Order: sequence, then C-alpha cells, then structure tokens
Amino acid sequence: MMASTSGIGLEGHPRGLQKLVEILGPEHFQTEPELQVFEQSRMIIAYTHLETKERCFLEQPSWQTVPWVQHPSKKSARSQLADIFCMLPGILQDIGTLLSDPHHSPSEILLLYQNIDNRLNELVTPVPQHVLVKMLPKACSFEKSLRIRFGAELALALFSPNHSD
Repeated sequence: MMASTSGIGLEGHPRGLQKLVEILGPEHFQTEPELQVFEQSRMIIAYTHLETKERCFLEQPSWQTVPWVQHPSKKSARSQLADIFCMLPGILQDIGTLLSDPHHSPSEILLLYQNIDNRLNELVTPVPQHVLVKMLPKACSFEKSLRIRFGAELALALFSPNHSD
C-alpha cells in the first residue's frame, strides 16, 4: 500500500466525513451507536474548519441540540465544550473578514465587530461554572496553542476579560 505525500488524503477524508454527516442531518444521530459516531466525527469536522478558518455547519443550533433530544443525559461537559469548539471557525472567519479588507464602511465594521462580540459572548454564556473550573488548565494550554497556530488576535479576542466592552 502506498501513502500519499501530498496531504490531499488528510484533507479529503474529513471533507468526505463532513458531507456524509451533513447529508444525514442531526436527526440521524439521536440513537446509539450513531450518537457516538457523531460525537467523534464533529471534532474532526470542526478542526478541519478551524484550520481553514471557514464557518462550519456544526455551529448551527440544530446540530448542537437535536442529536441529544432522545437522550439529554448523554450530553456531557465534553459535548458542551465541543459545541463551543464548533463555533470557533465562524468566529475566525468573521475576524478574518474584519481584518482583511481595509475598505469596510464604518457601519460594516460596527456590524462585523458586534457579530464577533455576540459570538464570543455565546461561547462563554452556556458553560456551567463547574465545567469551567474543571477545564481551566486545559483552557490555558488551548489558549497557548491558539496563539501559536492562529495568531494572537484570536487568543486575545477569546480570552480577554474585556472582549465585550
């Protein structure tokens, strides 16, 4: 068997997984073992979108609620954090849009900034305090990896205590 050195396979498989999951829809993943498959698949899909800074369909509320409708107790703290992770690519895309074109009108800039600020507030609001305390050490290393991989802008936007001012 030969392995590709181009990296296309590494990109292609998650994109194929994404298409399959998206076609099946969130209703398909309400029972076991489909829910487990979805839990594992969505992190791969979200990471792929994070790499390309493209909004991900998994940020939509139906993808963050419908799979657990029949078994709400299966929505763990890890699942809730995965919901947040699925929102990050869209925030990166919005930040990229804001920073990439210096010719935005003041009203466009304000609208983009408000959208980013609202999204950042959505990230923090649903996380229960006990989850935050438990995940704090991991969040610190996550911030460091975001700084290394995506630059200080995202890390500052996500972790600045004054991001909503």
